[in-house]
Amino acid sequence: MRKKSKYKPKPVIMDTMSHVKLGVTKITAFTTGLLNLKIKSHGYMLDLVEGRATKDDVIMLMQSVNVAAAIAKNGVGEDHIDEFVEAQQALVDIVTYGDAHNGQYVGRPQQLAAISRALQIHDAQLGHITVADFDEAVKYVNKHVLEAKKKL
Repeated sequence: MRKKSKYKPKPVIMDTMSHVKLGVTKITAFTTGLLNLKIKSHGYMLDLVEGRATKDDVIMLMQSVNVAAAIAKNGVGEDHIDEFVEAQQALVDIVTYGDAHNGQYVGRPQQLAAISRALQIHDAQLGHITVADFDEAVKYVNKHVLEAKKKL
């Protein structure tokens, strides 16, 4: 049996100028997509506050907070990293509680306040970053989530 090659070709960018222009464009230029992103995040938060949240809703909130933390590590909102860590811990506690109590994902007021603050900071961050910054943050989060899953 032949050994599998580790070689993976890199993707070829057909239109490099469009790719570069897109990377330096502020994310606020895409108002529809940005608005959809904010509506979804705050919708998941509303479901959590009202006690209707599912595990998938809480995981989506966790992804938003993780991306916000990654953006902060890249320099936009770096003085709020402690608040993101607090929100991440609150979400982990909510998932742990929900898994132990038949899928009832609810949070205490302090936890909800921490998550809400993190989402507000995330909304403010989105007004100051470029598409490339956002893409880099998403790749950073995906890489670290995959590493964490491999450790389990």
